[in-house]
Amino acid sequence: MSGDHATLGPGVHETEALTALENGDIETAKVRAQLAQAAALNRLASILQQAAAPKYDL
Repeated sequence: MSGDHATLGPGVHETEALTALENGDIETAKVRAQLAQAAALNRLASILQQAAAPKYDL
């Protein structure tokens, strides 16, 4: 999972989207919601990639 330490998880973006929505900033809420979705997809892709990696018994 290289690079994961530099990216925000979907929960952070989701919280920011909800905060923006509560503050009436619809455009920021939309962007943050899209970032949450992208972060979730990236996390899922990382998990699937790890699951597909060959396993070696050494």
